[in-house]
Order: sequence, then structure tokens, then C-alpha cells
Amino acid sequence: MLTYRTGAAGAPSAARAMADHLLEQTLPQTQAALAEYYQRGLAPAEPGMTVAEPRRDMDPRVARLLGLDPNRAPGVEAIAQLLAGNRADGARIPGKQVQRAGESLAALLGLAPSTPPGIAEIANILAGKRADGSDLTEERAAAIRERFLALYGFHAKREPTEAERTHLLAGRRADGSTPGRAALLEGLNSTRARIGYVDLCWSADKSVSLAWAFAPTDAERAIIAAAHRDAVDAAMRHVESELGRARKGKAGREGFEPGRIGWIRFDHYASRPTVEVPRRDAATGEASIPSW
Repeated sequence: MLTYRTGAAGAPSAARAMADHLLEQTLPQTQAALAEYYQRGLAPAEPGMTVAEPRRDMDPRVARLLGLDPNRAPGVEAIAQLLAGNRADGARIPGKQVQRAGESLAALLGLAPSTPPGIAEIANILAGKRADGSDLTEERAAAIRERFLALYGFHAKREPTEAERTHLLAGRRADGSTPGRAALLEGLNSTRARIGYVDLCWSADKSVSLAWAFAPTDAERAIIAAAHRDAVDAAMRHVESELGRARKGKAGREGFEPGRIGWIRFDHYASRPTVEVPRRDAATGEASIPSW
């Protein structure tokens, strides 16, 4: 099973918690030495950590750009730098195209972040201007106006009808309903951060986990772990064929050339919640943290 998340590029200090999470050792110390066998002798950067295993057959050009040695496990500081969108040593990645973070509609249009727009402000935005009537940057005006109208339920590919314009100028949605204040303010203030990394979590079926945990010998346990690792490796190569593409022309209109990607692998042997969720007894009101 695959679950994934994307992480925002930013300060390495903000990525440090994720790096600590990825490097957390999930095996008892008695089995940690055996796990090094699964990683073909690659030792953790520091004692008590999970092995951060770079792709062993990583294209040398990708490895150089990222500042990685495929035969050496990077430490927590290097992982944090990579998650933040930098090289392992903290320098910028040469030639990397840095996407601009998305600004909120409130900031782009000059709206108060805690108050829904008024009728005069909506009229100015509908006319393709900022809330105060000043001009927007011409090349971005249409896209910003479209984002704003979408918050009120307007179709992205056509202009509002007269009835819909009347609804909007009265502060209502396209269908005449009243927009929810909380949802409207959230939409006006939401931003889109630059993506620093994609975390793909490949989980074996519970039956595989149980077979590994209760295997009668270390040899059988190693065979099961190797099968899981081989399956993940095959899946990642498919991911590379889909994502490792250099697009040609605007938005890839002229096709693409196959590229190469690099990844770092973290083998976790136990599942655990990422946050403590207290449960409160309905009768006594006493809160407790359940054991997992």
C-alpha cells in the first residue's frame, strides 16, 4: 500500500523534525545489527538511528548535484537540508528551477485577512482590479480573478451571467446561497508553498509484517525483508519512469525526454501514530493516552 505526503521547501530548521522522524530507530537494539545486513552493510550515520540509504545505482550526475555519496548514509543535518530543497551540504542545487511560492488571494487583492470582502471591493475584483480599484499586473490579473470567483462557486471557463453577477455583488455565491464565512476566509488566506520533497511510504500487507515478525529463523526473516525491498525497488523504478521526465516546450507540448531521479530510503519496521491523541472518558472526564 502507498501513502504519500509532500513537504514544503523552506528553512532546514523547519525540516529537522521530519528528518528526526525518518531517522528514528524502530527496531530493538538486538535486531538493529541484523538490519544492517538488509542494507548490504550500510551503517547508520549515528548510533541508534535508522539507516538513511541513498539509491545505490543513483546516476552519478544526480548524486553530485545533491551532494550525496550513494555508499554512505547521510546524517540528520544533511537529510534536513535535502528536505528543505537544498544540497546535502546546504548549498543551492545548481541549475534547479525554483518555483515561486503561491501568495494568498487576500494579499494579492489587498483584502483584509479577517473580513469578507465588501460590495465595492467585489465590484473592483469583478472588473479585474484589486479591491481598492488599483490595477493588477496584467499577465496575472485573469488568473487571480478566476481564483477569486471560484471561491464563490463560479465556473472557471465562462463569464458570470447577469443573474450570477447580481448574486456576487450582493456577497452571495453563484447559485444565490450565502457563502460560509470560515470557508471563505480560509480560501482567501490560503497559500501554496514550494514543494521541497515527496515522501512515499510503501507499506507491506499485515500478513507480510506478521510473517516477518514471527519468522522462526533469521534467514527466513531476511528473505521476507528482501522480498519487500525488491518490491519497493521495482515500484520506485516505475515512479521514475513517470516522474523522471524533462518536458520539452511550454508545459510539455513537444513531449519529454526520460530523466533520472534520486531517492533516500528509510526502512521502518513498526507503525506508530505521529501525534498523541488523548481519549477522554465520557463518565469521569479523565483524559488518557492510549497505548499503541
